[in-house]
Amino acid sequence: PYSRDARYNLANTYFAMKDNERLIEHAAKLTEMEPFNEDALRLLVTGQRLLKREADVIKTAEKLVALPFALDISGFQMGQTTARLQGEESAEPH
Repeated sequence: PYSRDARYNLANTYFAMKDNERLIEHAAKLTEMEPFNEDALRLLVTGQRLLKREADVIKTAEKLVALPFALDISGFQMGQTTARLQGEESAEPH
């Protein structure tokens, strides 16, 4: 449940299977883990759009547009008491 890669892969799998409810479920959990992850927000908004949840689409799109920077995660390791996150920031506008 705490694996970013597993959540990301599950969300993409449910997208491919056209199971939009589960796509939204896993993309939402992924955005909780990585609130600045553009890919996660795009997966979430895609599921919302496909289910015609327009109010949710607008909220998620606003989060996506409001991101102050792009963050590319290059590594994530989780231990029993610690976690290590590696990434690079890009100040380029969206």
